[in-house]
Amino acid sequence: EVEIMICFFFFILFFLMIRRPPRSTLFPYTTLFRSGKTISNLFINRTSENYVGLFSFTDTNSNISNFTLSNAYVRGNSYVGGVAGYSNSFTEDVHVSGNVTGSHQNIGGISGRQLNKIIDSSFDGIVNLTGTDSYAGGISGYYSYSGAYSDNLSSHGIVSGYSNVGGVFGNAQSARLNNSYSDADVYGSSYRVGGLVGYASSTYINNSYAEGNVTGTTTNSESVGGLVGYSTSSYIRDSYSTGRVQSYDQYIGGLVGWMNSGTIYNSYSTSDVDSSSYDNIGGLVGYNQNGQIYYSYSIGNVSGYDRVGGLVGGHISSGAYIYDSYSLSNVNGRYYIGGLVGWMETSPYVYRSFAAGNVSGASSVGGLVGYKQSGTVTDSYWDYQATGRLTSSGGTIQSYYSMQQESTFNSTWNFTHIWNISSEINCGYPFSQETPVVTDECFTLPPIDNDISSCSGLQNISHYLHESYVLTQNIDCTGYDYGDGKGFKPIGNQYITFTGQLNGNGFTISNLFINRSSESYVGLFGYTSSNSNISNFTLAKVNIKGNQYVGGVVGYSNSFIENVHVTGNVSSTSSHVGGISGYQLSNKIIDFSFDGIVNMTASSNYAGGISGYYNYNAAYSDNLSSHGQVSGSSYIGGLFGYAPSARLNNSYSDADVYGSNQYVGGLIGRASS
Repeated sequence: EVEIMICFFFFILFFLMIRRPPRSTLFPYTTLFRSGKTISNLFINRTSENYVGLFSFTDTNSNISNFTLSNAYVRGNSYVGGVAGYSNSFTEDVHVSGNVTGSHQNIGGISGRQLNKIIDSSFDGIVNLTGTDSYAGGISGYYSYSGAYSDNLSSHGIVSGYSNVGGVFGNAQSARLNNSYSDADVYGSSYRVGGLVGYASSTYINNSYAEGNVTGTTTNSESVGGLVGYSTSSYIRDSYSTGRVQSYDQYIGGLVGWMNSGTIYNSYSTSDVDSSSYDNIGGLVGYNQNGQIYYSYSIGNVSGYDRVGGLVGGHISSGAYIYDSYSLSNVNGRYYIGGLVGWMETSPYVYRSFAAGNVSGASSVGGLVGYKQSGTVTDSYWDYQATGRLTSSGGTIQSYYSMQQESTFNSTWNFTHIWNISSEINCGYPFSQETPVVTDECFTLPPIDNDISSCSGLQNISHYLHESYVLTQNIDCTGYDYGDGKGFKPIGNQYITFTGQLNGNGFTISNLFINRSSESYVGLFGYTSSNSNISNFTLAKVNIKGNQYVGGVVGYSNSFIENVHVTGNVSSTSSHVGGISGYQLSNKIIDFSFDGIVNMTASSNYAGGISGYYNYNAAYSDNLSSHGQVSGSSYIGGLFGYAPSARLNNSYSDADVYGSNQYVGGLIGRASS
């Protein structure tokens, strides 16, 4: 009978423990709880009570370890957790599944508030903070412990709340988190929402990641990040995010929404980031204020309204640095849009970084930096072909080809210890030796075809400006359009010039149409360098319109040009227009002819049947002829509008020449020296 009574006593005691949370704030749990077993179907529904869980409140002397809480249903007011409402316990190897709900603050899958180390534990289910208070997390709503790493934590399912909401911790205060991850989807209706941690303050996060989608659900949802929503004075190393990040407010980032001081090191984001109506949106960090980013990158698609960057949206203050990082993200917005950084203000820094994703926007759009109010950009580059951008508020323009050559990069780029480059890795672009490389779809160019047999083949020269080409047959460009409704797009420009060779082999290119009256550097070639050669073809029946520096063959030419003949109409709405070249410098031209109309529609200067402006005296330009009509304002000539220092031999013009102002001549408008 005594044995029966003892068994009955322990049965009643255990029944009371699972029906009502053991202990309270007055009498905290202070002993060891360890079973190695599973507790199933725990049910607690105490919506008006605080400190709710299997244990309500535990002391620092207590340990909780080695059991599973399966299919739990726990509901309370504040400080609600599957295992403990308020935990000071060392917690190890505890696994919870089920539903944990609280009306106010500190709600977590394992503990509502955790002030001691927790390791090797997981939650799988739903954590829901239903009110307008803070701190909801898959493991713990609020976590603060700096004595040692919390290690090997994971969260799965759904975490939702108001503010400070995270897949693992809603708030991590002076904490250390290592080797942990969450693939839970996280939802927050206010600020500081993160895939791993909602709010990290003076916290170290190492070798951790988040794969769930992160959503700010209202127009008040700011500071939303794939890994951390808001990070202040924290250190994030060897970590990444992959889930989609979306919100309807500002400070949204693939890895971190708002970074206030602190460091991101060897980390990356593949997250797509979307806050299409708001600002400070970035593929890695939405808003970086005095934070430092090292050896990190982003590759997800990024969209916002203004201050949108492939890596960082807003890069602010003199303590803000980006070192040895890059973005392959496609970036879309309206104002202040950059391949790497959208907006720079109050003297931040960018060192040894690059961008190579498509960049689109309406105003202040740059291949590397959208707008730089102040700051320093050093030894950094963007791929103008991949970004689709010829300008930037900082950095150096490069081609797709040159960005894949180690020799392109300044000597400060350390390809021994920091960077590496390989045609087989990272789409051929440089990559960090320490950070794992993940790539999505790579930007590609059409394959090189040095034998040109079509108008599209001519257009593709734009992709490989350093190559040598030959025509293999006559080419008819009737009806050809680049895709923007303006006909053929000139090859090369003032930023990236044609440096190769084109030998026409005596063939004819006919019916070339270019209508770019608001653009400068217009012709078959827009801008050519002094080591380029163009020769041996006829351009027949051209119709070319441009603004400034307009020519049948080259808008602005430094090329040696030989045995080229043009017929048709070439016109400019500004200045420097010629049947062959608008501006010819640094090289001679021989065996040329033009037959047609050269017309300058504005009251501007420099129009010629061969070249509007010609300046080269190192050797004779020989055997040139012009026929038809040349008209403009000043400096108008049958061959050259103005030849300030030139040598001309065996040449003539029978073109009619008209000028409405001064310096008008049958051969040269004005010649000097």
